[in-house]
Amino acid sequence: MLRRNSLRAISAFFLFSLLFACTKENDFTPTSLNEDGLAIPQTRQIVLPVEVKNGLVAFNDTKSFKEAILTLQEYNQDEIDNWTASLPITTLYAKKLEVEENGTAGIPEAIVDYFYGDAPYGGKTLTGVNQSMSMFLDQDGLITIGDRISFVTRFYQVSTSLDRVEEFRNAIRSGSPLEAFDVNLDGRHFMPSNTLDQRADRFVSVECGRLELSRVYSYMHRRGSKRNQRNHAMYFDLDMYAEPVNTDSNPGCPIFGDCGPTGDPAQSVAWQSVALRSISYKKPNNKYNTRHNLSWDILWTNDGAGSFNQTHKTSPWGKDIERILFLTGPQGTDNEIDPTIFTMSEVRPGSGDNLSSDGTWGTHRGMGDDHKIRWTCD
Repeated sequence: MLRRNSLRAISAFFLFSLLFACTKENDFTPTSLNEDGLAIPQTRQIVLPVEVKNGLVAFNDTKSFKEAILTLQEYNQDEIDNWTASLPITTLYAKKLEVEENGTAGIPEAIVDYFYGDAPYGGKTLTGVNQSMSMFLDQDGLITIGDRISFVTRFYQVSTSLDRVEEFRNAIRSGSPLEAFDVNLDGRHFMPSNTLDQRADRFVSVECGRLELSRVYSYMHRRGSKRNQRNHAMYFDLDMYAEPVNTDSNPGCPIFGDCGPTGDPAQSVAWQSVALRSISYKKPNNKYNTRHNLSWDILWTNDGAGSFNQTHKTSPWGKDIERILFLTGPQGTDNEIDPTIFTMSEVRPGSGDNLSSDGTWGTHRGMGDDHKIRWTCD
């Protein structure tokens, strides 16, 4: 009877609903102190139904996937770590935590190449896709959207039908070409490497436009004496997620694919976003829990839709946190993103040292308000 019940559970799907009291991430009841004597927020709980089918997190469509990402944006790192650990699969985010502790031994070489790069504090970390999406991808970068399996990296996205999942997984893990499946986004031909930088002025420029979506810009800054040292590392990246579609029924080249002299991309953009990742640590691989402060001020442009400005501020807690700002359409409209692609025409760094000042920047409690890392584009 036990075996039959177990098989029934495996063949069906898991539905997890963690019951949490929904509060804003800035409202908390102190429960303990961090290493600097600052009160750490009390761990909260959320309602987030997650369906797992055939070993993969499954969503009905890309809109529900995006809504799940937005739900987790309201919570601190400890809460997200606990939530991820409760799932019946190993997510890419959970694997990233293991890799930072133990390295990449035992992980297929192709998976390492797709997803992991050098960490500013030593060792390897997740660089091939943003952390916000990795919380729902399995350790090989797979997720179910509607009736398709989608392989998701920052620069290469491929999908296939549900009945080809094992064939698909084997091809990914072995590093085999994936052209036999449905390529929906292909930025491999301009994929640059991770950029690690350290600047005394803490003023970092990224590429304007849309062609650098696969680059991860990171910056490291140090404050204090060697004995009482504080470090801040930040990542900035522009991401795009393509609708996982059957290219037989949607003929044409993938987004950023080589279309030839007359070809036009036939695939649709589900969303564009900018992610800011902020890491607080004292020495190599010694991250500590504190409050991070992040701000965005970005001007988006589209030839058909004009331009609009997008600003946002947030103050999450954690050691290695990321927040993602979605591009959802022209200012003043309720519609989802237009299938055409917006470009970053300006990333405004702002000025002023207080946490209410405008601009695109990040800092954390151990660095002080006057040690922001500012971002711009050229």
